[in-house]
Amino acid sequence: ERKKEKEKERKKKKEKERKKERERRGEGEGRIGEEEAEKIEKMAQTKSGEKDRANASQEPPKQSVLKKMLVRTVVGTLMLGFFYFMIATRPFEIIPCFVLAVQIVGFNEVVTIRHSARKERDLILFRTQCWYWALVFLFSLYGVGAARSIQRLIPDIFSEEDLEFFLHYHLWITFSLGISAFIGFIMTLRKGLYKYQFTQLSWTLLSIVMSIGNLYIVIANLKSGLFWFVLPSSLIICNDIMAYFCGIALGKKLISRPFIQLSPNKTWEGFIGAFFCTLGFAWMFSGFLGQFPLMHCPEETLRYGATSCEVPSFFVPKFYKFPDFANKVMVGLGYEERDFIKLIPAQIHSLILSIFASLIAPFGGFFASGMKRAFGVKDFGAYFPGHGGVFDRMDCQWIMHIAVYAHVITFVLPRHSGFPSVLGAVFSLPEARQRELLDILQNKFSQ
Repeated sequence: ERKKEKEKERKKKKEKERKKERERRGEGEGRIGEEEAEKIEKMAQTKSGEKDRANASQEPPKQSVLKKMLVRTVVGTLMLGFFYFMIATRPFEIIPCFVLAVQIVGFNEVVTIRHSARKERDLILFRTQCWYWALVFLFSLYGVGAARSIQRLIPDIFSEEDLEFFLHYHLWITFSLGISAFIGFIMTLRKGLYKYQFTQLSWTLLSIVMSIGNLYIVIANLKSGLFWFVLPSSLIICNDIMAYFCGIALGKKLISRPFIQLSPNKTWEGFIGAFFCTLGFAWMFSGFLGQFPLMHCPEETLRYGATSCEVPSFFVPKFYKFPDFANKVMVGLGYEERDFIKLIPAQIHSLILSIFASLIAPFGGFFASGMKRAFGVKDFGAYFPGHGGVFDRMDCQWIMHIAVYAHVITFVLPRHSGFPSVLGAVFSLPEARQRELLDILQNKFSQ
């Protein structure tokens, strides 16, 4: 054994000496001449050209514009059909489940584009840790609602006392799960891969915020009324469709410069045409949705047995003063002057949201395009032919629903509009607590 160890040491010394000799020889030979360098560059270019040709020959032929349009139209029609199915059947039960599925699939798509199988092969349960972080976040968001639903479905197994116990300790359970994920990440740090592990952890948390946290706003908008889910989602769909068709019909015919470098196929004609189409669609579609009580009733009032509610003020027609400049235009066109005009406030809100959907929300798609180009992928997934993955379809929706949430809280709901939330909280209490609250109220008003 000692002889073998000595032989290994001798071999290592010889290898080191050989490396030193090679370095010395390289320094003695000097630099390569310019002519030889040019020859080497030409050889490399010819080899790369041959490789590109071989790769091009292996790539599938590009689809025609008509075929792409047909595929996108068929798949888009199916998605719209599913969207209508959710609204027409049981929206307050199906839509939250749909949002949860989109959050899970979207997280998988976003976190996977930065996946490195070569580096993660040497790590212990690294992908499992990423999903554990996501599940902790989902538990913090949906744990209370899921527990209440389970208690209503199986009261014999999951009693009211069990529900109270869970609600009391939900925050502490969430905190404990988060701490366990934090400690687990630190315990699995591996020498030589620190940088990759920390950057991947940052990417995982960013993916959770983008795909899970942002889309949870949809549930908050749904509680204010189905109108605030259907309208913004439809505005994004309309803007996306009209930008595509306006770009095909008029793209680069009036303005040759591309709209943005991240997406060379996006044209100014498509952007501007989609803006005006979305404005008209918002005005007509909001007036149409206002005819249905299901659209403007809060979730709490419909979930617990009510079939209708008091019509909110933003759906009641009001008279507005007709602008002076509009009267001048009307007179110039040969029409009579008008003092007032009758409008539904919801239509004015829809115009404001349509401007955001046309001018600001597309930048959510550009942000997603920048992510894909940074990591060299065409789409986040391939679930929808012609449309990409789930996050490809939700890249503009998340920023739109955040804007809707801020708009509704600030400009639509009254400042003291907590009654629907209080009503929902009361109905979610166990029956014993409800009776206790009823007794307290009766004693208060009887005095």
